[in-house]
Amino acid sequence: MSYEGYVQCLCSNGHYFHGDGRGDPAPCPVCKSPVVWENNVDETNCDSYGEIDMEQLIAQRAGTATCNLGHVHETSPAIYRIPTPRRTEELRSYRPDYGGTPLVLLKDGR
Repeated sequence: MSYEGYVQCLCSNGHYFHGDGRGDPAPCPVCKSPVVWENNVDETNCDSYGEIDMEQLIAQRAGTATCNLGHVHETSPAIYRIPTPRRTEELRSYRPDYGGTPLVLLKDGR
């Protein structure tokens, strides 16, 4: 059986992005700062085991503007709070049914 998954990452400036889980994560694609927080998400069984809903950590929403064609564009990235290891464990979730079902907190703290 092979592993499928990704890593949720936050840089030292609070920018959120995904890593591929193969070795050390690349620097932040927004500001090139180092990664200071990581959370592994296992997708092997299609249940997003360990995923954290990042909306719970948002400190500042992304800035947006509407262009003359009516399209909304991001003008500045969202900023996220960097959780402690304990808070990370408290927020880890999974999807009890496959696909796009809602996340449910892990009850056993694994």
